[in-house]
Amino acid sequence: MSTLNNFELEVTNLAERMTFSFGDANTIQQQLVKLQQQQKELIQIKADIQPNLAVLEIAIAKIDTARVAKAAAGVALMLIAGNSDNDDFFSSVFAEITTEMGNELLDQAIHDENSLRQYYQVLKAFAQRVEIIYEQCEQLQNIAQLCLKEPQILEYLEDSTTFLTTQDLTEQFNQIINNLKLTFTSSKPQLLPSQLESIKLAIQQLNQLQIQLQEFHQSFDNSPAFTINSTVLKALLCLFGNAVDSVELDRRGQLVFTIGREQHTIIDIYNYCQKLSEKIQRIFPLTTQFRQLTEQCINHPAIIKSLQLSESAVSLSELESQVKQLIDNTPPKLIFGDGELMQQQANTFKEFQTHLREVQNQLDAATKLFANQEAFPLSASSIIALLDLFGSCFTGVGIEKDGNLVIYHNQETIKFESFCKSCIQLKQTIKQPIIQSVYLGKIAQQCLNHAQLIHLLSEAKSVQTLTDFKKQIKEFAKRANPTLAIDNPRQIRQQTKEIIAVGEHLQQIQQNLVTIIKAADKQTGISLTPSTLTTLISLFGGITAIEFNRQGQLVLYLADKSEKLINILKFCSKVKPQIEAIMQKSVQIKDVAENCLKDPSLRKKLEKKHYQRKLQLKAAIAASIMVLLSPVAGIGWIRYQQEQLRSQVQGMVSQIPDANQMPDLITLKDSQTKLKEAISRLDTIPNFIGSAYQQVQVDTANLKNRLPKIEQRIQIEESALASLAATQQPAMEAALLVQNPPHPLVVWQKAQGKWQEAINLLESIPEGTFVSTQAKTKLVAYRANYDVISKRLSTEEKINSNWETANKLGSDALQISQQSNKPLATWKQAQVDLQEAIKLLETTPKNTPFFTQAQEKLPIYRTAYTSISQKLTIEEKAEVSLGDGEKLAKEALQIIETPPYNVEVLKIAQDKLREANQLLQNVSTESNAAIKAKELTKLYGEYLQKIQYRIGSIELCHRLEMSECSEQNSPLSLARSE
Repeated sequence: MSTLNNFELEVTNLAERMTFSFGDANTIQQQLVKLQQQQKELIQIKADIQPNLAVLEIAIAKIDTARVAKAAAGVALMLIAGNSDNDDFFSSVFAEITTEMGNELLDQAIHDENSLRQYYQVLKAFAQRVEIIYEQCEQLQNIAQLCLKEPQILEYLEDSTTFLTTQDLTEQFNQIINNLKLTFTSSKPQLLPSQLESIKLAIQQLNQLQIQLQEFHQSFDNSPAFTINSTVLKALLCLFGNAVDSVELDRRGQLVFTIGREQHTIIDIYNYCQKLSEKIQRIFPLTTQFRQLTEQCINHPAIIKSLQLSESAVSLSELESQVKQLIDNTPPKLIFGDGELMQQQANTFKEFQTHLREVQNQLDAATKLFANQEAFPLSASSIIALLDLFGSCFTGVGIEKDGNLVIYHNQETIKFESFCKSCIQLKQTIKQPIIQSVYLGKIAQQCLNHAQLIHLLSEAKSVQTLTDFKKQIKEFAKRANPTLAIDNPRQIRQQTKEIIAVGEHLQQIQQNLVTIIKAADKQTGISLTPSTLTTLISLFGGITAIEFNRQGQLVLYLADKSEKLINILKFCSKVKPQIEAIMQKSVQIKDVAENCLKDPSLRKKLEKKHYQRKLQLKAAIAASIMVLLSPVAGIGWIRYQQEQLRSQVQGMVSQIPDANQMPDLITLKDSQTKLKEAISRLDTIPNFIGSAYQQVQVDTANLKNRLPKIEQRIQIEESALASLAATQQPAMEAALLVQNPPHPLVVWQKAQGKWQEAINLLESIPEGTFVSTQAKTKLVAYRANYDVISKRLSTEEKINSNWETANKLGSDALQISQQSNKPLATWKQAQVDLQEAIKLLETTPKNTPFFTQAQEKLPIYRTAYTSISQKLTIEEKAEVSLGDGEKLAKEALQIIETPPYNVEVLKIAQDKLREANQLLQNVSTESNAAIKAKELTKLYGEYLQKIQYRIGSIELCHRLEMSECSEQNSPLSLARSE
């Protein structure tokens, strides 16, 4: 074991010294020698261990044989002891002795094997550890040799300008991102241009960092299992520079690099670089557009003016408070009064709309690109709107390290997405008050244009609520249906005059109700116009005000009580048939009264009939008494009552016209009610001997046959009326959507859909319904509106398509214009794409949402087009010069391909190579061909030197008049000397 301990101590010392430190070539060479010496020592230890392992394996094999023999003897003794059948004392003693001897032999056999095998396992594990350390030593030697073989690696190690740890790299990345910021300082627009250079530098640094990270990442493509090759090592040193101090292997066999004061495995470094690269990939697509935004802003007259004049400072929360206060201070209520009051309110609503629309338009301009889901939701127009809205509270925009656009607002950094959502929410808050104020202001202006209406509103004193109106109708019903004084002509005349007066009053009320019902509006309940307002005043007296409640419903104030307009409409629809019934009854009574005055005989008949009714009443009383005394008399009386009921029902239903002849829906519903009431009354007649039950069943069947046709007609008419009413909402929404263009494409699509929805509803209204004529009129108008919107949508779709195409072509071409190492064909395609993008942008109409952005992008694209065209000119000239130069060089090489040579031929080749070099020197250093031209110039220069040397040798031969000149006949080798 002492030998094993010595081995272990020696190997531990070697393992502790198994580190490679980066430095200059001498330092690396010295470490390589040490590592080779350590490797030799490890080889010697391996050589010392192997014989010992072999000896142990032989010893274990021998012990295995002896162990088997001992074990067999032990088992045999135990078997002898177990098979003893004698029970005497000696036999038992013998059995105990043999059992004990057998157990001892077995223990010895197991102990011999266990101790030796344990030693063998320890030595074998130690040998494996030596092998691992040997492999680690080889890896470190490999790294040292890579450093010595690759001059570029030594250059990186000797370059003291780069010293970055992972922490430094993260801080550098954060600093670059901090420079991707465009700040706006009030009263100091002159500071804007200096920021462009800072942003360009930040983008360049970000691009350079990304290239280094990608090179490091890609260096592992041909490096399985994260082993170190020259590509990996160069990429690592290029990234971290002199900070890469040393490398060693940990207990798991992983390479651990010391970078500054940090220690990282190569896998950790790989993962770190990958995560940082992914962050840059998220950010980089925004940088080009961010730079373009900066270029637009630095010389934009409107932005400079906003910064020079910016004195206000309003945060988003303050703007929200101001808007809320403005809305609270301008309730959506119009108080009716004289012309001065109405004018004052109209002006207030107009000022309110103007202020809110200004805020709404600025919010819309600030968030339009975001709402349209543009990839880069900021433009110069957005910046102008933000400066106008928030003043010096808006201090700039930037890009965060997570790839999100941010806005610097009120000394806070807010994600642009969250900020836009808050602005859009504020726009939604403003939208409803604007619509309501427009509606109320329009009514106020209409009132001002109708002097008579103003007079009615200011002079009307008496006011009645819906409850008062109900009481009035009941009073009219009573007055319109008096008990005629048949025996008193003078009183009949007075009653007739009263009935006529009530009828005229009811007729006026009925006309007003019809006007209100026809003015039905799904959004507000009743469409308020001067006509409907006059009608409402006529019905209810003085109207004090109208107001939108919190639910957005229009409310009418009658005295101190408010009523929703929708409830007033329902009330009018309910009262109208009641008044019609009262009027019909009053007409019947009036006719009877007038006939009585004209025909005295009729009056006598009515007097007689009246007298008979009195007798019938007395008879009924007598009959009631007799019912108690005589069953037969009771049955007769009941039959009499049943016949009376049948007569009344027949009189009631005889006035119901055919379903197809009814003038309106109210009459239809009234007829339905009467039929149901008639059936219900007839159903009360019981079935017993002597009753009119059988005849009643026939009457009921006839009435029930009439009812389905009326109900079906009601269902058709209600459906038609509902469809007609339902068209108002999409039509109004469509009209509101397209106000104040330009609008995004989605708005025109939505408006077209709304008009189509309204048209579909109108087309679903059957021919011959009460509202079919009105539906046809609307259908013509709606189809015309649909055609107008469809044409505009088609135009907008084309403009939108052109914009997207131009944006895509231009953006891709701009990216190419910023990269100098692209093939000539790519540059040509970029030129074509930019030309097409410029052409499309130039055709963008002024009344579209893309016009402003198109005007902002045009100078950028034109500048890029000029730059690419210049680049192409340079590249094409370079390609021509390079091609001509290579062609001349090829001709020169063909001339000197085979000997014998003479001076004249060699000079011709020499001239061609000189001409080729002259062409190559004309290749612009800015072209892609510059590197190749430089290499060829150097190569052709070497060719010229060799040809010149051969010319000199041949001329020397001629001067010495040598009979044979080997230089003239030997092939001219132009291969480069290593």
